[in-house]
Amino acid sequence: MSESADPSSNDPAASPLDHIVDDYEPRQEALDFAIKAIASGVKFDDTQAKLIESGWSESDAQDIVEEARIQTQETRGVVTRDTVLRRINTRYSRGMNGGWLIGFPIWSSMVRLIHSLGSMSFLRRTQSQKPDERRE
Repeated sequence: MSESADPSSNDPAASPLDHIVDDYEPRQEALDFAIKAIASGVKFDDTQAKLIESGWSESDAQDIVEEARIQTQETRGVVTRDTVLRRINTRYSRGMNGGWLIGFPIWSSMVRLIHSLGSMSFLRRTQSQKPDERRE
């Protein structure tokens, strides 16, 4: 019976680490390519097709394009829920911080009202944008 090349063989010199393939650098190069392509306006499907043509499996190409999509959101002008919430929470925190006005309830309430109105106008501006202006 001949010895098999599988890692479960009884060869004590064989290490499971010998079968690991390091694809970090090629994957990083593919990710850089996808980021540049998507940032320049190439569609996601076209970018994925180019990655598949260059030898990446379909699932790997899909993962790379998804990572590139996430990394280029700000460049493409996409407004995400996290971006809006971060801005609103910042405004809310500033509005609730009355500083020395906290001792004057009327003034403190006015400051909070002004911040609330500003937050509401920000939300309306964000919601009134057409989907193509948000470039999702």
